[in-house]
Amino acid sequence: MIVPDSRKDKRFADNPLVTDTPNVIFYAGIPLVNSEGLALGTICIIDNKPRKLKKWQLDSLKVISNQVVQMFEIRRKNLHLDDKLKVFERALEIFTLTNKIAKVGGWEFDMVNDKVTWAVGTKEIHEVPYDYEPDLKKAIDFYKDGNSKETITQMVKQAEELGISFDAELEIITAKGNEKWVRAKGEAEFVDGKCTRIYGIVQDIHAEKLK
Repeated sequence: MIVPDSRKDKRFADNPLVTDTPNVIFYAGIPLVNSEGLALGTICIIDNKPRKLKKWQLDSLKVISNQVVQMFEIRRKNLHLDDKLKVFERALEIFTLTNKIAKVGGWEFDMVNDKVTWAVGTKEIHEVPYDYEPDLKKAIDFYKDGNSKETITQMVKQAEELGISFDAELEIITAKGNEKWVRAKGEAEFVDGKCTRIYGIVQDIHAEKLK
């Protein structure tokens, strides 16, 4: 909306903003409309004397209005993300506490990048530092020689080659030399017929096994 001289426009001639401070004689405004078609307001320029906008000036005002709408949209999305992040952080906190009580830790073997990742709970069960970075051989070597190591090795191989899930109670020897019964569970994930990762949990069941 453009009003070159509000004193000559019967819609605004008697308006106090025209007849008194700030003496809005010239007005040009472009609505701020979001992606949903809702009008959020108007960005405008005013002057205390008559004016006419050139095309490039009007185009510049349109560009500014679009930028303002984009800033509103970004701000709204950020607020939404902040809310979702708070919910996620709370859920993660509860998940971590629950796993600690249940003596459970997660793990993943990313076969594409040949990388093993252990959750904090898994590191606590194996009694290793929080900055410990295992690989597949190190992870398997924690299992006690004999039946436990042979079983976990075979289960990982079957998961990789055949997609067979596993769930077994086995013995490990922690980094501090303590023998411990654990429950090892794993699932395989395939993409285009090829195993891309094996993931699961390990649970400390030593106290239950000794009952």
